[in-house]
Parts: sequence; C-alpha cells; structure tokens
Amino acid sequence: MDANHFCASLLVHVPASNCCFTLMERKMSLQRIQCYKNTSSTCSYKNRLILKLNGGREACVSQTKSWVQAYLKRINPCQ
Repeated sequence: MDANHFCASLLVHVPASNCCFTLMERKMSLQRIQCYKNTSSTCSYKNRLILKLNGGREACVSQTKSWVQAYLKRINPCQ
C-alpha cells in the first residue's frame, strides 16, 4: 500500500474526501483521542468514524466496536 493508505504506527490515513477505506481494529488509549467526526455521507462504507488524535494524526474506526461506542460517551465531536 502507498502513503495515502497508511501512516506510521498503524494509524490509517484519512483521505481529503473524509471517507474511511481501512479500519484500525486495535483499541487505543482514550487519552490519545482529541475528538471525532463522522465520515462523509457520500462514502461507500458506512458506520465509520474518523478519530482526531494527539499529534495531528487521524484514524478510522468502526462505530460498531464496543470500545468505540464507550469512548463516544466521553469525547466530543470535532469543531
């Protein structure tokens, strides 16, 4: 895969279109997450979120994961 699909440390790069094609499956620390945003309604894959992480990185995750649902109660949407 090329640089448009992966960043260092197994974090998935989010294209400018705000769609997620590859998901981060592993649970991450809540302290690493600044906020979240929904993917664009035009994306072919649904039920995915973009997490904005400390250090400016982003990761795509499935909204159906139990750890993601629990984290959503404790973090705010991105502005």
